Amino acid sequence: MKTIIEKTKWQQKEQIQKLIRVINDRITNIKVLDNGFIMTNKVLRIVFKEHPQIHEKWDNLHNRKDKLKRLLWKLP
Repeated sequence: MKTIIEKTKWQQKEQIQKLIRVINDRITNIKVLDNGFIMTNKVLRIVFKEHPQIHEKWDNLHNRKDKLKRLLWKLP
């Protein structure tokens, strides 16, 4: 298995974009309720107040996504 350094620039971009899609799916999963409805921002803030571990997970996902986007822009 090739590491990210050994891959071509195109393969690196594809891998980073795939990771961003996975992170977006996880973010969406946090916002979706069991019955399929998506929480509004107001409800989401209430959930974050009641469950700080979910808020931490949300922040971590957004931080990873931002770092991957910056890495994607740095690739030639």
